[in-house]
Amino acid sequence: MNMNPVLTETPLRNKPSRGFTLIELLTVIAIIGILAAILIPVVGQVRESARAANCVSNLREIGGAIALYTNENERTPPSRDPRSSGGARTIAWTLWTYVGYDMNSFGAEMSGRTGNAVTVFNCPSTENNPIPTPGSSVFTDRPHSYALNAGPSATIRGGDFNNAVNNGFPLEQLQTPSRTVSVFETSFYYGMADHYLNQYGLMSHNGASNFLYWDGHVERFNYEDVPDQSSDVFWSGR
Repeated sequence: MNMNPVLTETPLRNKPSRGFTLIELLTVIAIIGILAAILIPVVGQVRESARAANCVSNLREIGGAIALYTNENERTPPSRDPRSSGGARTIAWTLWTYVGYDMNSFGAEMSGRTGNAVTVFNCPSTENNPIPTPGSSVFTDRPHSYALNAGPSATIRGGDFNNAVNNGFPLEQLQTPSRTVSVFETSFYYGMADHYLNQYGLMSHNGASNFLYWDGHVERFNYEDVPDQSSDVFWSGR
């Protein structure tokens, strides 16, 4: 007689897996939404800060080109170049070789407008989202980024606008190079204060604009802090 007890195996029952309840799922979705709402603007601000810094770098390089041109020609570049026509009359045409580009590579399609090969004459914020100043509009669907301020030239020429935009001036005649704007952000390709304030000005850096001065330094101002009179030394140099 077998006295050993018979062991019967009891099959283990698989425990049912526990999924998310609807409340838990909605909570997770809500948390993700909150995090996205926090992070997306921050990422956008970081990107715009990088673009604004790139714009400052562009303007400093343009400032160096203006200095080279002025030393070689004994006068500043014109705001629009009478040797060319249309949109190619921008300072990009005048300063192309002074920033190190081959003149053979220049064309009307590369005159600083968006949608072309990116050069120092293209602000990345304008490429991304051109925002006009109040009362202004964006000049065409492929705007420029920068224009040279003809205000000091107009002051020296007694207010003659046409001669002012078509001609530079001896820089030593400007007594306020550290207080007067040389290049400003605008979707048009030449101009003076009115172009920025009332026609084609740009403030694509979170409501601010970068300005290059005649002494080569760059400053950024919110639109409301920009002098709104063309006779101000900021624009006219007087």
